[in-house]
Amino acid sequence: MDEIKSIKVELRKLDDMVDVVEKKIHNLIGLLELLYLGIREQNRVDDSYELSSVNVMQDYLGTIKTKDIQQMHDKLTDLKERV
Repeated sequence: MDEIKSIKVELRKLDDMVDVVEKKIHNLIGLLELLYLGIREQNRVDDSYELSSVNVMQDYLGTIKTKDIQQMHDKLTDLKERV
């Protein structure tokens, strides 16, 4: 019985960690947007290698946030229901 309680506590901790990672990714996306705007203003160009690189990073992090993080939440929910 104690093992089950311990597993439930650990699953909650994992879920909390996934939430923290999701928030950090969200913050990184926001910082990349500020970086994008600063580069665009500095270079006075709407299309450059630097801007494209920032866009790729934003898209990649956005994909992780919407797909991978959601999958982790779903798997943890499934595990919590099984325990």
